[in-house]
Amino acid sequence: MKQLLLIIAAALLAAGTCNRINARNMEKPKKISVFPVGDKLPETFSKYFVGQAYLARLTRNGALNCPISNVTFEPGCRNNWHSHTGGQILVAVGGRGYYQAEGEPARELLPGDVVEIAPDAAHWHGAAPDSWFSHLAIETNPQINRNTWLGPVDDAHYSAATAGIAAIASTPASATAPAAGIAATAESSVAAVSAAMSMSSAAPIPAAMSMSSAAPIPAAMSMSSAAPIPAAMSMSATAPLSSAKSAAPRLRAAAVETRAQLFSGCESELAATDPELIEIFDNFTFAEVLGYGDLDVKTRMMCILASCIAGAAQTEFRTMLEGALNVGVTPVEAKEVVYQAVPYVGMARTVDFVHIVNGVLTARGVALPLEGQSATSPETRFEKGLAVQKAIFGERIDAMRAAAPENQQHIQDYLSANCFGDYVSRGGLDAKVRELLTFSMLLTLGGCEPQLRGHIQGNLNVGNDKRTLLAVVTQLLPYAGYPRTLNAIACLNEAIPENE
Repeated sequence: MKQLLLIIAAALLAAGTCNRINARNMEKPKKISVFPVGDKLPETFSKYFVGQAYLARLTRNGALNCPISNVTFEPGCRNNWHSHTGGQILVAVGGRGYYQAEGEPARELLPGDVVEIAPDAAHWHGAAPDSWFSHLAIETNPQINRNTWLGPVDDAHYSAATAGIAAIASTPASATAPAAGIAATAESSVAAVSAAMSMSSAAPIPAAMSMSSAAPIPAAMSMSSAAPIPAAMSMSATAPLSSAKSAAPRLRAAAVETRAQLFSGCESELAATDPELIEIFDNFTFAEVLGYGDLDVKTRMMCILASCIAGAAQTEFRTMLEGALNVGVTPVEAKEVVYQAVPYVGMARTVDFVHIVNGVLTARGVALPLEGQSATSPETRFEKGLAVQKAIFGERIDAMRAAAPENQQHIQDYLSANCFGDYVSRGGLDAKVRELLTFSMLLTLGGCEPQLRGHIQGNLNVGNDKRTLLAVVTQLLPYAGYPRTLNAIACLNEAIPENE
């Protein structure tokens, strides 16, 4: 045991000596791979490095969405602890270096080694103390990828990590230690190492480790058994300089697949701030709920959009609109979902969603206005609207109009001409989809049970059976909540009893 401790201490001193020697031999960058070395890092990035590094960008075509650079580190150079919101891939191409993820021992890297870094995983990488090092840095998910720079890797931690000392390179007990506590100085870090390796006062210090003037040992490295381990360094030497941080959401495979299909790898901001909520919601919505029913993805997404409008959920609508467009909902269909909402939700609530759709489509390069979908004229809107009403609801429309008091007849005319003539008769969506959208909006609005019952019958009349309506109700549950979902199911069971 005594010999092991001496070897460890000697390794630390040797590493420090190597760093001092290497510092005198780092003026010229060394080409150690087939890739160019490039230029010194600009100040924008060099402030996050200990030592000198060089950058050569290898790809230029941004349309390919695959930025690749060659990064070369002089001996002893390493970057700060940091993370990437979109992850990163490293491919070692020359020399010898190290990579360390938070909570794990450092990993030696030689040419040909590949490191796959998960999104938001804190880590550092750099050269060995006695070797230049080059790696390719491949930026993954560049559309959403941002760097978060954390605290530096101090000399003591770097020396311990590259020497393979488990006591320093082990998993921290907590990644939530205060930044001030984690950011120990180099002196206190070395003191912690010496304390962790402390010998009894009876143990003699070998001549190689003596306090000779030729190789003075700093006071912080003394082998005094009385030296305590500073509280700030206790079991947290690998923690980067950062604030409290929770684990990333643990999503089921089905949820991951669905999110990838809808959002092309984009992560919710809440995944960083509220990982537990996202874990619960995404696993439930995109894995568990998604497994019920057989709605096609476009219909499901349009019903969700309709529900978001009725619920005045602008943020969720924008997110789901992007997803809907990604899976094949056309700009015309997206617009028609919003137009369909006007007679059922009202223009005051709908207008914001018109602007959201316009903004998203414009950002995607879609020219506005879109091709018109109106199927009526001022002269035909009442006649055609009434025909659409009767096609969906049958002869009950005549009975409803006949039963209306004279002072309310104008509302019946508005229903035919405006609601059905101006909106429901439009192109872009067929009657079956429009009825599902109306059902989705009424369900989400709440307090509209009489109208909901009427449109349950309307759905049946155009070919949407109870199985389809139950699938819609189920898919809207995460967005509309349980009370309105249960009310809708009660209406559905009332209109279509289970024994029918």
